[in-house]
Formats: sequence, C-alpha cells, structure tokens
Amino acid sequence: MRDNVFKCIWMVLCLPGLLPAQTTGTTLSYEHYGQALKAFVDDMGLVNYKQLKKKPDDLNDFIHSLSEVKAADYDQWTQQDKIAFWINAYNGLTLKAIIDHYPIKSSWFRSRLYPKNSIRQIPGVWDS
Repeated sequence: MRDNVFKCIWMVLCLPGLLPAQTTGTTLSYEHYGQALKAFVDDMGLVNYKQLKKKPDDLNDFIHSLSEVKAADYDQWTQQDKIAFWINAYNGLTLKAIIDHYPIKSSWFRSRLYPKNSIRQIPGVWDS
C-alpha cells in the first residue's frame, strides 16, 4: 500500500507539462524543486525522506521562492502556469511537512484510522 501511495505522489510530481514555461512578469523558477526531486526521489517514485531531511536546501529554496511571487505577476500567468504553481506548491509543502516531522511518530488513536507512516499522523498538518 505504501509503495502505491508514493508512486501516485511521484506520478503527480512528474506529470508532463507540470512545470510552467516562461511567463510574463516575474517567473517562478522550478530549478531547485527539480533538483530536490532528482536527488531524493528514485525511479520507482519513492522519496528518501531521511536524506531529504539531511539536505533540504533545494526544497527550502523552492518553498521560499513561492512566497516571492507577486499577485500582479501571478495574474498575468496562463491558466496552465497557475495550475502548475498550485500543484507544485502543494507537493513541495507536503514534502516539507513530512521532513519537518520525519520520522513520523504515530499515535495510537490515529493508527486506527491511518497507516503508521501516513502524513495524517502529523498533528495539525492540514491546519496551516
């Protein structure tokens, strides 16, 4: 089951055309995000969270760059670029939440509802 979840995540991360082309105004570079994925996600789509936690610089740089996108520039992007932005932001922030709590410690109660290594074991992960 765990392998299937990670494969699905990897497929979403790597959908063709997910990274936007050059846009007008300020562009968002996905270079650091791509480097993090290349370094810590294998050919089967499994994330090496332990190593990513040790070397999070590329992921952190990407997440920081998300906050620098100006609304006026975002408004000029194509619909495809906007969708790519939100998908990549969601996935990047999800990776960040996992490595910030890695290894995930399960609770007895949540383990009845979700797998012990699920992101759902992280208290409040979807609250902010």
